[in-house]
Amino acid sequence: MIKRIEFVDPNLPSDIEKILPSILAQALINKLQNENITDNKNKSA
Repeated sequence: MIKRIEFVDPNLPSDIEKILPSILAQALINKLQNENITDNKNKSA
């Protein structure tokens, strides 16, 4: 489910390099939160 990113703005790649770490961190946090929610549902069931 990897989406291909087309660079329109020539400045965009460098911006993404700055933004990417925080995006990855947020994605990781979301993943962990989702796993915790799933675990809690499984335990309570």
